[in-house]
Amino acid sequence: MPNLDIVLSGEKSASTDTLGEALGSMDGSAFFAGLAFSVPLQNSSEKFASEAAKASYTKQQHDYNAARITSKNALQQYIVARGCYPRQSER
Repeated sequence: MPNLDIVLSGEKSASTDTLGEALGSMDGSAFFAGLAFSVPLQNSSEKFASEAAKASYTKQQHDYNAARITSKNALQQYIVARGCYPRQSER
């Protein structure tokens, strides 16, 4: 979102040898007034955070599906290894 600020500043100055003299003879003055206008080029941080979150979610989905497949295969191998299927003599 564009931003428009009013900028006001002022200064008093003196050039003497001691602080006491400078405070007593502040003869220089300068005042400034202006506008500062800024427009962000992009919402880069929000955009990158959103893209990072999407990438993380996609990776988590992939990891979850891979774990499901791995656990299903492991369960099938366990069933075969334990001989949970009816034995020849029990048929």
